[in-house]
Amino acid sequence: MKLRLALAALAGARPEILKKAPGDLTKHAVMGGVLLSTASLAGVAAFFALSSTLELPWWIALPSALAWFVIVLNLDRLLVVTLNAASGWRAFAVAVPRMAMAVVIGAVVATPLVLRIFQPEINAELENMRFEAAAQVQVKVKDAYRQVDDLEKQERGLRDAIEGRNGAAVSADPDVKTAQATYDKAQETYLQADREAQCELDGTCGTKRPGEGDSYRAKRAAADRALEARDDAKRKLDAKVDEVTTRTRNGSSAAAEEAKKKIGAVQTDLVNAQERKRKAEKQALDAQELNKGLLARLEALDRITDGHPSATTARLALTALFFLIEVLPVLTKLLMMFGKPTLYDSLLTRIDSDDDHRDQVRSEARRQAAENEADASVLLAKQKSDAQVRTAQATIDELVDQQSRIAMDAVRTWAEVAKLRADEQLDEWYRNHVGPHVRPGRQPAPAASVTLPAFTPSMPGPSDVTMPLPVYPPANGSSPVSHNSQP
Repeated sequence: MKLRLALAALAGARPEILKKAPGDLTKHAVMGGVLLSTASLAGVAAFFALSSTLELPWWIALPSALAWFVIVLNLDRLLVVTLNAASGWRAFAVAVPRMAMAVVIGAVVATPLVLRIFQPEINAELENMRFEAAAQVQVKVKDAYRQVDDLEKQERGLRDAIEGRNGAAVSADPDVKTAQATYDKAQETYLQADREAQCELDGTCGTKRPGEGDSYRAKRAAADRALEARDDAKRKLDAKVDEVTTRTRNGSSAAAEEAKKKIGAVQTDLVNAQERKRKAEKQALDAQELNKGLLARLEALDRITDGHPSATTARLALTALFFLIEVLPVLTKLLMMFGKPTLYDSLLTRIDSDDDHRDQVRSEARRQAAENEADASVLLAKQKSDAQVRTAQATIDELVDQQSRIAMDAVRTWAEVAKLRADEQLDEWYRNHVGPHVRPGRQPAPAASVTLPAFTPSMPGPSDVTMPLPVYPPANGSSPVSHNSQP
């Protein structure tokens, strides 16, 4: 049970939903097994490719194959899991790029396996290819030798003309002819011995076994002796030519000037020909160790199947088999999505819809709570501001009322004091100007009355009454502020 749950989870199924739909457990477990199978096949293919094609040791190829197994497993699981979100014909459109990726992975995995199955035939074909390459290189070597010999003869003739040696007269001398024949024979002997040694080295003649064996070393020693004999004959020929040239030199300046013009180009061609000869000899040695990499094996496989219907059929069948195994997970998942929805699919859709609905409700509740909190904050601030305004207005009204009463009291008091002062001043004036008689309509003043100072009736100004203003409580919680002013 636990193994099936693990395989189902590998295929992208959710264990908590499978517990409610146990009938779908087997289907998803089989899908997980398919994923493991395709990834294992990819790992085996990578191991064969690294160990056979690249010839890496197993302790390097095995970890690399395991890493490739994990990569393919993750890719296949990604392709399968991401198809869960689509259904019907929409799933087909979604599956097209995933199927394309599965096709690429299948082609990469199938190639090393096919090469491994055809490995004996491929190795035999690689040997044939090696011998063909060696034969082609041998032709290039012979052409390079012939070009070098021809250019050496041209250079030698031009040098003779520059140094004033008459080639025709010198070559007609009997001693020169004898020395030339000896040299030609020694040269031919050396060339023949060198070709036999090179042929023995290539494995195209003699023992037919390439490499530096006893036969090659013997033939090379014979070639070296022939070379020494040729060089000795060459020295004798040159000495004889010099001797005859000394006798027959006619100082042909025209021929010398013409030879000077040509010898530079001939020497350049000779250097190039010698370089081509060296490269051809190196290619002849490299042909013994023909490349056995992936491209060479693919070419050998093409040559094996070319013109052989049975081999072509077997190759195509094996390639198609491994290819279909690799694309099987995505193809199976795609076919399952066109069927009738199972209990697992219905539960998955309903649970996801419920989760989405709950998330929307929670989001809406959070948004509404935030709006309510903002409205409450605004209302509280407004109420606080209104209360402060009402308190201030009541305080001002009370202040105005108290100031009015105080002003009226001040006016009445002033009126009484002014009337008293005015009567006293009038009585005094009357006594001073009319006589010590009581002014008509007024009682006589007592004898011991107190004389009041002069008084000029005037209305009290705003600065004559000082009135305290109320103390307002601060709105921000700081110390109270007292406002005192004079009306």
